Amino acid sequence: MTGGGWPGGYGLVVLDSVDSTNSEARRRAARGGEGVPLWIASSHQSSGRGRSGRRWLTERGNLAATLLLLAPPGGMARTATLSFAAGLAVADMLQAEYGLSPALKWPNDVLVDRRKIAGILIEAMSSFVAVGIGVNLDHSPSAEPGAWESVSVRDAAGRAPEFDRALVSLARNWDTRFREWERDFSRVRDAWLARAAFLGETISARLPGETLEGRFEGIDMDGALLLCTAQGRRRFGSAEVFGS
Repeated sequence: MTGGGWPGGYGLVVLDSVDSTNSEARRRAARGGEGVPLWIASSHQSSGRGRSGRRWLTERGNLAATLLLLAPPGGMARTATLSFAAGLAVADMLQAEYGLSPALKWPNDVLVDRRKIAGILIEAMSSFVAVGIGVNLDHSPSAEPGAWESVSVRDAAGRAPEFDRALVSLARNWDTRFREWERDFSRVRDAWLARAAFLGETISARLPGETLEGRFEGIDMDGALLLCTAQGRRRFGSAEVFGS
């Protein structure tokens, strides 16, 4: 797999099955993170997880991939913006390989026709960070209560996706977007906004104890959501976002 277009400088471990690729990344980080930057991938997870502790089902035939890398300078606030580079890499892969037109939902989901096709989970661990990516290649899991309806690449594109091809394309597109991110986050921000779901539309931002509605105006240079509400502009570093 490391030939045939695999980007230079990245290691790769492909597991037949795993509890969670992010959990495997955490275990490897605890042992010193040998071989980073290292992609850990599997077509099946038994205990995958998403944002806010939600379960992320990875049925056999889907793609779970986590990149374990050294934590970049700038602290957790900057590290969190890796989710935008990751979202773009997934969208680039889906468009290049399957002709899809994905939209990016703040802060870490990828949608096709307003249905979730991929999710991203960034986790910091001491001097390392794990960039977890789950893509519904063959199967679209049933949505949990309050979660987005899902769709698979197979259903959206009308043809069977290949795990190896998707993984290589994802890694190559990540490398491109990560290099942009390292040089100038504003370029990543602009590219992300060009694909942003619900930009300029009325959305709901669910926070602990309240739900606010307003016009989605974009994201700032820290990746925070900018919402124009009846009470004025609000900025959110974390919220659950739903379109109208």
